[in-house]
Amino acid sequence: MAVEIKLPVLGEGVDAGTVAGVLVAAGDNVEADAPLIELETDKAVIEVPATEAGVVASLPVKAGDTVAVGQVIATIEPGVAASSDAAVAEDAAAEPAAGEPAAERQPQSQQPGAAPPATTAPPATTAPPATTAP
Repeated sequence: MAVEIKLPVLGEGVDAGTVAGVLVAAGDNVEADAPLIELETDKAVIEVPATEAGVVASLPVKAGDTVAVGQVIATIEPGVAASSDAAVAEDAAAEPAAGEPAAERQPQSQQPGAAPPATTAPPATTAPPATTAP
C-alpha cells in the first residue's frame, strides 16, 4: 500500500513554502529519512525527508511550486525495490559465463602462449674463472 508523504509542520507561523529543488524522481529507491525535495521558506531552505523506505511511486510537485503544510509531496511504495539494469549488467560482467573455458577467463598475461611478463634480470656479477683439476 502506497504511503503518502505530506509536507510536515515547518515551524511557528510557517504554513507553506516554495519547492526549490526536487531531489528524486518517480521510480527511484529511497531510504527512510532520505531527502525528497528542498523547500524554501521565508526563513530558510530545508530538505523534506521520506518517512518510509521504498520506491517513489509519484512526485506531484516540481521546482517552483508552492506547497502547504499537509499537502502530499510524494507517494512511496514501501518495501519494494526497483530493478536496476545497470546493477544486473555489472554483475553479469563480473562473472564469466558458465560454459566459458578457464583459459578465456584468465588475464591475457596468464593465457597459454602469451609472452611472460617482463621482469628485471638480477645484476650481473663477475665470478672467478673456473679451475680444472689436473
